[in-house]
Amino acid sequence: MGTAYELVLQHWLENRRMNRIRQSLHQHLIVCGYGHSGQSAAQEAVARGTPPDQILVMERVGYVQKYDYEIKASRDAAILYPQIKNKHDLTPGTVYNLNLRAFHNRSQGPRLAHRHSRGKLDVEAGLTVLSGQALIDGSIHGVGSAVNSNEYAYNASVSYHYNEDVLFDRNVRGPSGEGFSLDLAVNYRFSDQWNLALSGSDLLGFLYWRDAPATSAVATSDTQEFDADGYLRFRPTLTGLEFNEDYRQRLHARGRAALQWQALQGTRLEVKLRMTEATMSAKRLMGR
Repeated sequence: MGTAYELVLQHWLENRRMNRIRQSLHQHLIVCGYGHSGQSAAQEAVARGTPPDQILVMERVGYVQKYDYEIKASRDAAILYPQIKNKHDLTPGTVYNLNLRAFHNRSQGPRLAHRHSRGKLDVEAGLTVLSGQALIDGSIHGVGSAVNSNEYAYNASVSYHYNEDVLFDRNVRGPSGEGFSLDLAVNYRFSDQWNLALSGSDLLGFLYWRDAPATSAVATSDTQEFDADGYLRFRPTLTGLEFNEDYRQRLHARGRAALQWQALQGTRLEVKLRMTEATMSAKRLMGR
């Protein structure tokens, strides 16, 4: 039942989005597919007097649902958090450099793409128009220390935008977001046996959030209390600003490369390489 409801909802959302696109077009001719028949139809329309700028070619149409969640932490932050979460004994006197970066968005929308083939080369470029539903984008930088085996202290600066305040439980109204994403795929056949495939998603992409909640403040461990197990817990003391503003969130690009070899008998060998902006940023963060 859950899958059926998801399919019905996705179909309804896609129809709603396409209706908006149709309402924005006036006296346009839409050509679905641009193979031999599509090209002939467009040429015939021009011959009959339709201006070329009123012909919209939709060769490849799809619907995309995106869910990105990335957390990048310094080594000390990755060590301290599970110790506190699981109530493990701390080593008194240990100082932790705390750096954490969080990136999250959930969005969806229609994707229009065009594919071009020439000889051994295939190229496809796509544009996705996105509607955003969820946002987290920001960082924490500070210093923590273990006072004794079950007590710690910290002082950290916090700066982030969100649709739900997961740090300080601020009651907010989630923002609305709109944006776009560009992707590109290239496939080159060297021979019947060798093939190179390159692809990149979110090569250029942004979500524009209207009236996004944000916090820019310093959090300290001045307010202390102990739980039933005798382990120290904090209600952070916050000094700074809580506000709303329009915010532009840049999407993280991802790339993939694959070199493929296939023997005439059907044996296949493939070497893949994947890289993201998040991976490169995490390496820089971990090196601090």
